[in-house]
Formats: sequence, C-alpha cells, structure tokens
Amino acid sequence: MITNENQLKEAIEKIQSASSNTSLLLFRGENQKYEQMRSGKARPNAFDIPEIENGWNTIVGRLIRDQNRSTEYKQSILQHYGYPTFYLDLTCDPLVAAWFSVYKFKKLEPIKWIGEIGFRLHNRTTYEKIYDGVGYLYILEIPNYKTFIESNLLFDISDEDLFIRPKKQSAFLMLDRNDNVCNPNNFVIHTLKIDRSQFSSSYDILDLFPHPSDDKGYNKLLDVPFIKNSFCYVTSDESTDHAPDYMTLDYFHSHSKRIIDIPFYLKEIDNLYNIKPKTKDITLFEPILFRNWKQLDRFNLADYFSVPNDVFLSDATKISLSPAALYNLYKADSQITLQWPKVNSDNILFIKTEYAHDVAGYEEQPYLGIWLYKYLDQIIESYIIIEEDGRNGVINIDPGNTYIVRNDVLKIAVRKSEELEDDVEVRIRIIKQFFKIHGLIEDNEVALLPNPFDVENWHILL
Repeated sequence: MITNENQLKEAIEKIQSASSNTSLLLFRGENQKYEQMRSGKARPNAFDIPEIENGWNTIVGRLIRDQNRSTEYKQSILQHYGYPTFYLDLTCDPLVAAWFSVYKFKKLEPIKWIGEIGFRLHNRTTYEKIYDGVGYLYILEIPNYKTFIESNLLFDISDEDLFIRPKKQSAFLMLDRNDNVCNPNNFVIHTLKIDRSQFSSSYDILDLFPHPSDDKGYNKLLDVPFIKNSFCYVTSDESTDHAPDYMTLDYFHSHSKRIIDIPFYLKEIDNLYNIKPKTKDITLFEPILFRNWKQLDRFNLADYFSVPNDVFLSDATKISLSPAALYNLYKADSQITLQWPKVNSDNILFIKTEYAHDVAGYEEQPYLGIWLYKYLDQIIESYIIIEEDGRNGVINIDPGNTYIVRNDVLKIAVRKSEELEDDVEVRIRIIKQFFKIHGLIEDNEVALLPNPFDVENWHILL
C-alpha cells in the first residue's frame, strides 16, 4: 500500500528498471476500481454524429498554431477540456495519476449572471480530497511506443503551448475504440493501491487545471457564444385551457449556457476569483416558440403536402444558425457539392439567430424559420413565421415548393402556388445555403456543435 509520494517514486523506479528501453511507462489514477478503463466514447450508449465530430475539430483547429495537426490530435486536446472522445486519459507523471486516485470530481451549483438577455449560467466544478479507502494507480507499459504515436494510436500532448492544461498534467492519450485491437487494458502491468488516509499530494487543483487567465487556449474556448435553453410551457392553473403566458415564463425559467459548456475549476467552493462575465459575452437569440419547437406538434406536413406519413414540426431536428455561420454559407464557393446535412434526420428546421448582448437589441420581427423535409429525391419546403406581440406569440406556416436535387443542381419539381413564381430563384438560393453545410464542415469553415442543454435533435452552427 502506497502511503506517500517518496514511496510511490521508489516503486515506479523499480518497475522502470525492469522495463525495456524501447517501452514507455504511462499511468492512470482512478478513485474507485472499475472492471475496465474506458474512454468516454467507448462506454455503453455512446454514439456519434459525424458532423458534430468535425465541428469540435474545427473549433480547436481555429485556435492551435500548428494547422497541420491531425483530427485525432485536435480531439485529444478537447478531451482535456471535457469533450468525450475515443481516447483514454493517461499521464507520464505518476504523481499526477496519484492525485486523481485520491481526489473526486464534484459538480457545483452554477453561478448566475443577470443582464438584459436573462440569466447566463457559468458552470463550476472542483475536486475534493478523499480521506479514506483505497485509490488505484494503473501502470501501463507501451512497447515500441513510437510506432503507436506514428499510427495515431497514442498522443503526447504535454508540449502543447496554447492549451496548457495537458502540459500541466503531462498528458498522453491512447486510442480506445470498441473495434480496435489497441485496448489500453491490455498494457496494464501493475496496479498500485494508494492509502488515501495517509497519502498527501504535492499538487494543487489549480496546478492541474490552470485558470483561464493562465491557460490561453481555455480562455479562447470561453469566447464561444451563449445560447438560451428551450423549456416546456406550463400554466399556473392546469385546469384551464388558456394559452400560457410566454413572456412571463421566459423571464422566470429561461437561462443561457455557453455553447461549449466548459466549467470553471475552483480550488475552494467559495473561490470566485476572476469568474465574471466578459464584456464581449454574446448570446445567440431566437424567439421563444422556436426555442420550444418540440411543443409545436399541431403542425403536420401531411396537412399541406402529399406525404405518405405524418411529419410533425415538433419531430424536426433543429439547426440554429449563427450570423457568422450564415454569412459563411452565403459567401461559400458555388462549386461546393450540394448535400443534405448529415445529421441523421430527413426532417430539419433551420433557424436564423441573432447576436444579443446586454447593450444590444434583438432582430426585428417577424422571425423566420425554414422547414425542409427530404422524401426520396424530393425536398419539401415550408416557411415558419413567428410574430410576437407583447406576451403572446403567433406562429404561421407558409407552404412552399417541392424541389429535386440531381447532379448537384436544385430544381423546382412542384410549385405550391403560382403566387410564389417570382421568388422561386430566391428560395432556391436560400435552400442551397443549407445544402453547403456538409461541405463547409469538411473544409473547417463552419462548426456544427451540440446544444449545451442535452436537448435531443438540436444542433448549433457556428
């Protein structure tokens, strides 16, 4: 049983002396014993949306100085800031691993800041010392480790100069896919037990999780905009059938989170040092009814078009488009291959958002969304129009045309109304912007990210 750092160093030196010169010893600390060490994405019920994977890579790629870094390297950076990947956290410093075996993660109550755009939540977390029981330190021996690095099975991110959290943790990442023969558990050669009642680490939480004022990459990630949450409408009296008071509900129940929901790590629970809103913090604004589109089940595409089954607006996958992303779509090269966005849905609602700030207003009404449904080789278009008047919201649907995409050309198939004849080309240009999303994601021009509230079928394009 290891009781102090000197004893741990001696044990590691003994193991190191018996290992091959071509091998690398890596370490992982865990505060309880699991059946296997697993990465975030290799755990049960984890799933991927390829466009989202590329979106995270784009965000990091915009920040790191070496633009030749691989996709896997970018993901390994994000791993250390809370994004789950197929890479397992390891370290070449056994004292770092020991720290994680004697401390436990604790999520704290978010800090709330109030402004003209409502509450903005800043998540806080900490690690608490465990003073009893046993911690576990796993020792992995990687033979011919340089070949693992060359094959992107292993990453040394301890020399990253912009994101310094990995450097402070002497971080390595090892691939851990369910279908990969490179299972980290196969390389464990020893497991050391740490007596938490006696072991005292020389590391501090801010040593391993530097403040954003010191970690420039971390600070840059915190420049990403906030977005307001969606919520379910409720009435003060469930026995009545009157419409809910939207604006009152918005004021009391709505709040915002940063789209990349990265927490502040605090040394002490009441330590609020330099955790305050940035003057440039902005929120992506969209009206209440669009934020709560899952309640709009009265809108059925089958009421307007000949489709074989019911297609409800409430079941649509929503993509909230930031102004910057919309501009990139607009100015994108016309040679980009047109493709339906790869978000595992044939039913998509595109929402144009506006930047909102404590000293800035929202966009002028009416608010507009475009609802597209892919059926076989046809695209069915509807415009969703919202007008808010005081405390009430009015939503209308304007059935559009049916289009067909062939040979990278979008052509009208069925004109819903002759009144729309004059603006067919305008509508086609608008739809083409949405069909460029996949190509621009692959070119790292835009990033598709999940919403920070874990609301199903809601993505944000930055």
